[in-house]
Amino acid sequence: MNVFTKIRSNPAWKALLKLQEIILVACGALCCLIFVVEVFMRYVLTKDFFGFDEFVLLFAMWMYFVGGSYAMYKKEHISAEMIGLVLKGRTLDSARVIVSWITFIIAAVFAVWGVDFFLYALEKPAFTTVWKMPRLVSQSALTVGYVLMSVYGLFYALEDTVKLFSKKNKSAENMGEEGTEA
Repeated sequence: MNVFTKIRSNPAWKALLKLQEIILVACGALCCLIFVVEVFMRYVLTKDFFGFDEFVLLFAMWMYFVGGSYAMYKKEHISAEMIGLVLKGRTLDSARVIVSWITFIIAAVFAVWGVDFFLYALEKPAFTTVWKMPRLVSQSALTVGYVLMSVYGLFYALEDTVKLFSKKNKSAENMGEEGTEA
């Protein structure tokens, strides 16, 4: 069992993923429920649900950014990887390591910006128009999502790098063994 498998089996790691799943399901359900209530109030009760969009924005932000980080963990985020059509073998593995590190660097830059945005929002609090909810509640989803994306990006960049070098060492050992047999 390597270190990456140990991390994946760590209870804290599993709890984080479970929390993300709960947030995704809850936020998706709440967005749908809010729309159902809005339609019911408007067309059945002929009343307006002023400010429903503020609640939808809150839950949609959390769903979007936590969903992005969860997709990154699952390696199901959107990508346009065509290098597998052109490259093969170790060259493909090396290119994937480079892509993993670039992905991590981009995610880390966004995480830094997200933290800066969060700190700015703490200094200059803003509130929603109708319900006077702190905008920080929805805006913090951006920070949490980007920080998680950078954590997962670093995890996979390190894992891909270790895999590449362990393959290199194994192939070097095999070549050495073949050379002594000849």
